[in-house]
Amino acid sequence: MKKLVFLLIFLFSFAAKAEEQFVNPVFNKTLYAYSRGSWNTLLTPNSITEYPSDSSVSDIYTQKHSCKLLENEFDHIKYDCLLCYQAFFEKEKTCFESIILFKILDNGKIQKLCFEHGREDYYSREHFLIHP
Repeated sequence: MKKLVFLLIFLFSFAAKAEEQFVNPVFNKTLYAYSRGSWNTLLTPNSITEYPSDSSVSDIYTQKHSCKLLENEFDHIKYDCLLCYQAFFEKEKTCFESIILFKILDNGKIQKLCFEHGREDYYSREHFLIHP
């Protein structure tokens, strides 16, 4: 019985770990900002972390957002995220929910589109490179 329980726990943990990977390993790499005003971005299946390219201020301005992975395809990934931002001069965070789509374009760049819930048009578009 102990062996069966151990085997089930092992299989469950392996299956859970397999779900935590992106179909396309490109999304596991740091995405370097190509658009003006964008920050470098690191993706995981349950979060998006944005940070400035200037390493001297990256600790101060790094923003980590909680997300739920909705689609995990080779050419795109789609999140439902709670985005929270706090500027250094503000006392409280501003939070809102968004659908975020990262897709690989034909030219090799990665495009990020942000949508409000229930809307089909994007409110923000940014571009990233895989190599700086």
